Amino acid sequence: MNDIKNLTEHLKTKGKTHTWRELAEMYNIYDELTNSRRDNKRKSDYVRRLFESINRNKSVKDLTYKTPIIKEVNTENGIHIVLGCMHVPFHNKVLLSKLLKLIEDHKDKIKGFHIIGDFLEMQSLSPHSPNTVDLSGLTLGKEYKAGNEVLDMIERVLPANVQKTYLYGNHEHWYHRYIADIRNYKTADAISSPEQALNLDKRGFTVKTDWREDYITIGKYQLLHGVFCTQNPSKAHIDKLKNSCIFAHTHRVGQHYDINLHGVNIGCMIDIKSEAFNYLSRIEKNNWKNGFGIINVNDNYSHTDLILCEDNGFFYAGKRY
Repeated sequence: MNDIKNLTEHLKTKGKTHTWRELAEMYNIYDELTNSRRDNKRKSDYVRRLFESINRNKSVKDLTYKTPIIKEVNTENGIHIVLGCMHVPFHNKVLLSKLLKLIEDHKDKIKGFHIIGDFLEMQSLSPHSPNTVDLSGLTLGKEYKAGNEVLDMIERVLPANVQKTYLYGNHEHWYHRYIADIRNYKTADAISSPEQALNLDKRGFTVKTDWREDYITIGKYQLLHGVFCTQNPSKAHIDKLKNSCIFAHTHRVGQHYDINLHGVNIGCMIDIKSEAFNYLSRIEKNNWKNGFGIINVNDNYSHTDLILCEDNGFFYAGKRY
């Protein structure tokens, strides 16, 4: 049965120590309307609103399950740059420098800059190699330092007051998995989250931390990290969402159209040749592709250009970068 009493005590005394979904699972929260433990969005929304009600001193009895409403970003006409899967510090530094040049060239048109997950590699907290020492000397502190350096470079060329979004990916989620491990309980409150370490609030980013559930909307597109790695993930995402979308996660590129729906798999911005990715074979990485997206918004219309990168360069607006 639902352990709402202990969940409430947890939220009162410890606050939000995990994602809403993880807290729901820890305390066996499920949707009493459907008796289903599978409706993750409704469970997550319930825990979030329970936490908010505690802060407002409202009665728990007043809470009911509702499907969460994700508000649309106040989209301005112009272009919105979308990046995913940079995996800093193992990003493609040449492509980054050329992206910065593109931003400088089109600064007057850029209205949004959106990171849709796995900006950081988070190798130091990887669940795939626990209790091992990185022989290269990489630490979490060094990963955060590299992430801040990349964001500093980007912000130096972005126009002022541009809309900025940072969605967690499954790699940022490794932080939540790490602090949820009982073996790490005594040190968990001393370890900065990606949001804290990258100073995202101070930088003016809207941050979404539930990589499976969270998204924002720009024009007609939902921007999310992505969950499907099928043969045609662009089709899989719009088939399930019933909405146009932009995602990363797969490190591949692709598009799929279904009448008015448009699914865009924007690839990655990693150094594909980096030894950091040698946990996969050459064949398994053979379909990885560098790329990013640019959303064009004009009043009620929007369209996304998938920018394919070849030989550490790309074309945009008739120019080779």
